[in-house]
Amino acid sequence: MPLMILIGLVLVAAGALLDVVIQLGTSSHHGHEAFGGAHIGHLVAIAGMVLVFVGVVAHGVRSHRRPGAATHGGLDHDAHR
Repeated sequence: MPLMILIGLVLVAAGALLDVVIQLGTSSHHGHEAFGGAHIGHLVAIAGMVLVFVGVVAHGVRSHRRPGAATHGGLDHDAHR
């Protein structure tokens, strides 16, 4: 798995964990608060999602540039079909 996808997945998990911790730590819900911890957790998760998306697209573009990668059976021409 490409490194960018792994970093993105870690960021998504960290953002979700941060959001849960902040939501559990908040005793009362404020209607209109300033840019707080829950928003930062969401931003971290969204940044992770963007990295995962970019990593998947980059991996797809890279794999289609290799000659023979899209042929039947991949790089192994003796593959059982």
